[in-house]
Amino acid sequence: MTTEQGLFSFTGVAAGALSSYPYHLVKFNGTNNTIAICNGATDKPCGVIQNAADVLAAGDPVEVMALGKTKLILAEPLTSGAIIATDASGHCIATIATAYSCGQIVDGGAATEYASALINCINPCLKAA
Repeated sequence: MTTEQGLFSFTGVAAGALSSYPYHLVKFNGTNNTIAICNGATDKPCGVIQNAADVLAAGDPVEVMALGKTKLILAEPLTSGAIIATDASGHCIATIATAYSCGQIVDGGAATEYASALINCINPCLKAA
């Protein structure tokens, strides 16, 4: 059962339309407080987008959960306890040596399903090789 409990969220500015990306991992794109979908396994996630349906164009406000329990979209089957990172589509994967870990699965699922995870994107760290 996917559930949510936000502890820290912030509002950013969309780099582009994000309405097709509910519960995807996002990053800062290098411009002040501007949010884009993670597009590489080495990206540093800053959180999970919470209001994708409302983000129709660049410049729209984006609600991003950086710390807490949230739904997110899976790229591969993951089970409870898996340490997670992003893939090149903002989907959640099991972390790899070159990826920034950003949380842990609570309620897992199959690829393309939503799962629940505890996330901490305030200070993502590289997995030890």
